[in-house]
Amino acid sequence: MLKRYWWRFWQPKSANLPPVRVRLPDGTLESRLAVELPDRFDQQIQTWDMAFKDTKNSDFVVGLVIAAAGADRFLLDQIRDQLNLPGTLAAVGGLTKKWPYANLKLVEDKANGPAVIQSLRHQIRGLGEVNPAGGKVSRAAAASPQLESENWYLPHPMLALWVESFLGECSAFPAGANDGQVDAWSQGAKRLLHYRPKPKFVPQPVRHSGPVLGWFDIARRGPGPLEQRRTSGGTGRWKCPLDPD
Repeated sequence: MLKRYWWRFWQPKSANLPPVRVRLPDGTLESRLAVELPDRFDQQIQTWDMAFKDTKNSDFVVGLVIAAAGADRFLLDQIRDQLNLPGTLAAVGGLTKKWPYANLKLVEDKANGPAVIQSLRHQIRGLGEVNPAGGKVSRAAAASPQLESENWYLPHPMLALWVESFLGECSAFPAGANDGQVDAWSQGAKRLLHYRPKPKFVPQPVRHSGPVLGWFDIARRGPGPLEQRRTSGGTGRWKCPLDPD
């Protein structure tokens, strides 16, 4: 469903990392250059898939930071670990401190997600409960066209060791052993499908058909009727600031 070769890659400015070798459906290898991160993003969010326990057989807690810049989407960071509730609270707090501009934090309304929101609501702003209507497969299917159109970027594999695991889980979905990374990604990707950047205000020059007057010209011309100062005798007299007393 989520093809491995659909993903693109990003790198920091001036990093000059080598191309990423990607295997295409026909078996050939393509050298894919990583793009440089934009100077700013239109929006950044966190998206979380929670779990109940921290035993070796339990699901992973996954938290992602994703960002939008125009039509492009960037996966910036990830936390993936088997955590209990205190560990999950610490992970949310740590990712929030690391990425302070990711104001919205999507938390799936399953496992200990509601408990996390209740525990952190008054400490961390922007926590939003998400009900995964339609199931994880339909959610991933809704986000896949933007991935297929080459608008999603992962960190260059030399920057983040978790990229290989992420790609493997996505390519195996929905039949893989784990799907927490896909769940967290599709949750955030679906939310950003509806995001439209606000149009930027561009000030327009004021059109003036008359002669261009400087301050000296305005002072010599004198005021209009509403600007005249009235003396106690009722007559109006305006004094140019450049005239001697």
